[in-house]
Amino acid sequence: MKLIDADDLIEQINSTDFDTYRDYENVYDLIDSAEEVECFDFAHWVCGEYDIPHCSACGYEIMPNRIYPFCPNCGAKMESEEN
Repeated sequence: MKLIDADDLIEQINSTDFDTYRDYENVYDLIDSAEEVECFDFAHWVCGEYDIPHCSACGYEIMPNRIYPFCPNCGAKMESEEN
């Protein structure tokens, strides 16, 4: 999984002229070619009430069986608590 700049991608999609349904396949190419952005914020998953993990930076809760390497809400890169 890679982090991309959604605003940049939306701008590219909006500036692309789609004539037919088939042209929408080009959206996949735009997504694949999107540059990966650096994540500068660091956080870690904290198990809160009822053992539901949440981001230490923004508090966003995720399903316990879906631990991500970054927060889907704020984009903070997750590190272990030892770091």
